[in-house]
Amino acid sequence: MKKLEKEKILKRRKEIEQVIKEFLSYTDSGFNLEDVKKIIYEEKDHNDLMGIIKKFNDKKFKDDFEKIITMFNDAWNYFPHKSLEGFSPAEKIKEYYKSVENDSKNFMLGSKKLTQKQIDLLWSGGEKGIYSQAKLIREIRILDKKVSREFLVVEVEINPTTFELVRKHRNDIEFKNDVAIQQLLDHADYRGPEFGYVSLAFQNEYRDEKVFKDADFVLRKVQDTIIKMHKFIMERYLK
Repeated sequence: MKKLEKEKILKRRKEIEQVIKEFLSYTDSGFNLEDVKKIIYEEKDHNDLMGIIKKFNDKKFKDDFEKIITMFNDAWNYFPHKSLEGFSPAEKIKEYYKSVENDSKNFMLGSKKLTQKQIDLLWSGGEKGIYSQAKLIREIRILDKKVSREFLVVEVEINPTTFELVRKHRNDIEFKNDVAIQQLLDHADYRGPEFGYVSLAFQNEYRDEKVFKDADFVLRKVQDTIIKMHKFIMERYLK
């Protein structure tokens, strides 16, 4: 990882630490920054993050609960994990996308396997790898003068070239028994070159942290699905 990228991650980590310190100083939880860092460092799975968030799931934090979720999610992503050899997920993601960029660079400069239009529709952003995205959205429904209901939504946007090439090969051994990918191929709607193929992966009324946990689980499953699709394009078309 480049020195500048490392410095950005460390700077962001310090910012998150300060936010958590300030937040905890106004609570009577008996919980401090070092407790948070220790739980994240020694985590066994993503349920450990929910254990932290659950400590603040009561009425007095109701108005700030979304901010609390975001704060501890940021901590999870930027603080070191023992399971990642002392690195944070943010650092590992940087390494992954750097490898994607390196693997795809030669292709972007000269491969004849795809047309220029297909290359453009990888959403490569200046020859920097394949891009798709998944989003966790908090949807507020307002009726007349008040909030009526709140939902958590997981939405997926796959770049057109990746989606269409995977669909072309959906019966290949890589995909034919993958239920998640088959469902995505069947139910995604094309929204044009700017938004690609869009699919609703999860939607449920937001009543408690269990709904957030379910949404987060789906989001991570979707992330794995997108990575599998990108990996196929890289191995089949970028080498």
